[in-house]
Amino acid sequence: MRLKKTLLATLALMAGATVAAGIQGNFCDGYKDGYRQGYTQVAGAGPPPLTPMCPGKIEKKDDDNRSEYDRGFQRGLTDGLRDAAR
Repeated sequence: MRLKKTLLATLALMAGATVAAGIQGNFCDGYKDGYRQGYTQVAGAGPPPLTPMCPGKIEKKDDDNRSEYDRGFQRGLTDGLRDAAR
């Protein structure tokens, strides 16, 4: 009985971690795409820049209905525009 409880708890933790990783993955995918687009808008044509590490996800506001990808894209676009202007 104790083994079943331990196994169930382990499976629940793994499922929660998988969902969290998927959400962070969508945010980071959007960040990378947005960064490249923003950087290219300012710097012009050429090879795409190396994207910096994905920042931590920002807290979602109650009235923010955008997907995680869209939120990451907007953050990446802003960072790319800023970095290319330097």
